[in-house]
Amino acid sequence: MGTIYTSQVRDVKLTRITGRNVAHARRTAVERALLAADLHLGLYALVKPTIGQAADLLKVCPAYVAAAKAIAHDEKARGAVISGRVPLVVAAWSESLTDHYLRASPAERINLTQTAGVDHLWDELIAPVL
Repeated sequence: MGTIYTSQVRDVKLTRITGRNVAHARRTAVERALLAADLHLGLYALVKPTIGQAADLLKVCPAYVAAAKAIAHDEKARGAVISGRVPLVVAAWSESLTDHYLRASPAERINLTQTAGVDHLWDELIAPVL
């Protein structure tokens, strides 16, 4: 994967504008054109673009960006996708048992204990690591 260029020069006076602000602030056509020119000239820095903005910029569909976002912090999943072993959408839908457990509500955890049984959970999950 290629590296992303970052300028060595840091302009502390550079004005930052969020993608949400660009998408939702009420501006006239002239104001939008001026902001677009300022962005192009580097007078403003776009930060945290919306999924739609990032998708438009990189010419991919927003759903594909959302799938990539789902695995953004999972190096193993990213590696599998980049190498072509796993399609991006499949990797995004995949969830480990640990991830599911951590996302589960207290009621779902109680249901797991009642359904699987305390003895089974102890024997399968806890005892092997003691």
